[in-house]
Amino acid sequence: MAKQLKSTMKSLTEKKVKLPVVRFKCTMNNTILDVLKNRGWTEVPREDECDFYWCDPMAMKELFDHGLMGNILKICHFRNHFELTRKNLMVKNLKRLKRKWEKEYSKQDGQKLDFFPTTYELPMEYHMFIEEFRKCPGSIWIMKPVAKSQGKGIFLFRKLKDIEAWKRAALKCDQHQYQQQQPPPQQQQQQPIGDSLNRELPETYVVSRYITNPYLLCGRKFDLRVYVLVTSIYI
Repeated sequence: MAKQLKSTMKSLTEKKVKLPVVRFKCTMNNTILDVLKNRGWTEVPREDECDFYWCDPMAMKELFDHGLMGNILKICHFRNHFELTRKNLMVKNLKRLKRKWEKEYSKQDGQKLDFFPTTYELPMEYHMFIEEFRKCPGSIWIMKPVAKSQGKGIFLFRKLKDIEAWKRAALKCDQHQYQQQQPPPQQQQQQPIGDSLNRELPETYVVSRYITNPYLLCGRKFDLRVYVLVTSIYI
């Protein structure tokens, strides 16, 4: 891809086509930076000098909260994007939208949002999940950590004992991390009580009913990465 872009830019240069100067800033030293440079764009050190800013979520939050952006600045994130990109928050918002449609329009309109599987957040909705699980014994379910990617921590299961093993492993892992981070005995009384309680909670997961006959590649599940350019979040 980078070679193709470079070839196109060289061809346009040879034809003496005048290209607009695009100033950019990038906080990542990876393929993104290479692509931006290969397009012939000009790298600048400050975000208030650039037309395009590719940054990580933390830099984006700092910019939204404390920075000053020009009217023409384009950025690779929008505010509160984690409400859609974090798995448990995305499910929460989809369920909320469905309830809103059912209330404002009709149940038939709410059914148009039945494109996502039955999903619960664990451990918070564990008892609700158990109730649903027992309605359809033998079904396949999939568990995913809410804040990880690249397939990390994902597993399929049919039996509740697999969940029990996960709960024990998650709790054991968190307790081990807590013990490693504990202060010396003379400082332990200074620690807030809520801090130790929060550390003992297992990692948050979402659990969803899996499709019965998935399409597989070489015996493995896969997904399609479809990218969409959002030019505005205002209607």
